[in-house]
Amino acid sequence: NQSLLDPGRRGELETAQGRKAQVARMLASPKAENGVRAFFTDFLQLDRVEDMSKDPLVYNRFTPALARDLKEQMLLTISDHVAQDKPYPQLFTTRRTFLNRRLGTLYEAPVASTEGWEAYDIPVEQGRAGILGHGACLALFSHEGRSSPTLRGKAIREVLMCHPVPDPPANVDFSGFNDTSNAVLKTARQRLDRHNTDPVCTGCHFITDPLGLPLERFDGIGHARFDENGAAIDTTGLFEGSNYDGPAELGRLMSESSTPSQCVVRRVAEYATGRTADKLSQSWVDSLFGAFKDNGYSYRALLRYIAHSDEFYVVPASSGPEATVVSLKSSANVTMNKEH
Repeated sequence: NQSLLDPGRRGELETAQGRKAQVARMLASPKAENGVRAFFTDFLQLDRVEDMSKDPLVYNRFTPALARDLKEQMLLTISDHVAQDKPYPQLFTTRRTFLNRRLGTLYEAPVASTEGWEAYDIPVEQGRAGILGHGACLALFSHEGRSSPTLRGKAIREVLMCHPVPDPPANVDFSGFNDTSNAVLKTARQRLDRHNTDPVCTGCHFITDPLGLPLERFDGIGHARFDENGAAIDTTGLFEGSNYDGPAELGRLMSESSTPSQCVVRRVAEYATGRTADKLSQSWVDSLFGAFKDNGYSYRALLRYIAHSDEFYVVPASSGPEATVVSLKSSANVTMNKEH
């Protein structure tokens, strides 16, 4: 980008004041939204949304156009949140989102515009709040013909909390859980309870299902429901030792926990430097979280702190076992990784 290369050639990026001016310029640019969208697309795996397939006999309202809208709704919500510099944890509780006419049908919400998007505040009685209540997340972490408490809980653990969940053993029998027409075990919770009598399964399901089962309030494309096969859906769960009831309560607990915020800091640091977490200084990552917290969990402040820190300008000189690091600050060709 010429607007960054020219100051680099003039040596302006070799001073703290010069770098500060360029960081401020980039964050104030309208193009900064592109960076926000790119990061959260990667972080939340939104690039997979448009490739989803759903059983048309089960979800006859699902179309490729709806999938594109679900992705765009999530990105519009996040971009608006960041533009207003609201605390990151509030993404799990916010009722502000954006809908078009097609999504209005899915969310059973009035949308006045026949074309385009409009802001919408989700009513409390819908039981839906924050990004966990978005159709993009709910549909992506489901199967083609049904929802999945385990996939949803696993996504919360791995994507939003940075807690790896082991893969299931190769010989696990899922037939009982997959029998959605079972006349006795009508709900996913009931079928999982029976499935989890196998001690081989309980370890992983214990850390995923208490997060995913309350999201059964929504089906495999994110449409609200109160029952499954005529049986009432139990939306209770457990998060970090706290019992809760319903998706909105899960969002509140996640917003109050430091774990999701620590996770996003780690992912932003990886994204900014192009290095995996094990290649980053833990003390630096800890300092990033401290700055994030001290600045009211502002995503923009986090980016600013990263761009001003010494660690951002240090890269491996080689990839072998004797790899060393060099500082980019001394180079007139510094490009601050990826502008915008």
